[in-house]
Amino acid sequence: MSQYGLEYEHHTYCVERAKKPSRRIFDTFRHNLPLLAQVPPGSTILDIASGIGENGHDLQWLGMRTISLDISLHAQNLGQKVFGNEKNNKRLVGDAIKLPFKDNSFDFATSYDLLEHLVPNDIENTLEELSRVVKGNRIFVKITPTEDTRNIDIDDTHITKWKQSIWKDFFLSNGWSTQGDMTRKLFGKTIHGNFLLEKV
Repeated sequence: MSQYGLEYEHHTYCVERAKKPSRRIFDTFRHNLPLLAQVPPGSTILDIASGIGENGHDLQWLGMRTISLDISLHAQNLGQKVFGNEKNNKRLVGDAIKLPFKDNSFDFATSYDLLEHLVPNDIENTLEELSRVVKGNRIFVKITPTEDTRNIDIDDTHITKWKQSIWKDFFLSNGWSTQGDMTRKLFGKTIHGNFLLEKV
């Protein structure tokens, strides 16, 4: 996956954002606080396509133990430089389509902005793998749907560009029902594409 190597601009953006305490606070509210109602402290969470590992970094401060998995060694190296060694956020290089973990290894899983980078068949395989390695029956997925007009075309590696309603139907056809509202308001900003999924 060479497109996620040295030339992938999003990693540079993430590094700069990670250095700003205000962004870490905002991202914690945006991404991770909604999980606290679903996952008790001390849970083991798999964060797939973790990039430089910001979410795992934030989740550990909320009392979680996280494995941050990404296909890009470059991203993991950047995360190591930014965050250093973290006791409760381990970084691994691996592919979400074929997860290198035993069945029922995790209490919960998160995926932020991965699935829109995959073709539908690979999305199906990723969901099957998540169902295999997560002992619970819930995962949290954040995607960039077409409603997110600011970001849907900002990245050339966005392949699957669907409305939220199409994503919902796709998840259901693969055995995952959507819990709650897919769109949230946060600090006056509309956040699209939040899916708390439960295995049917």
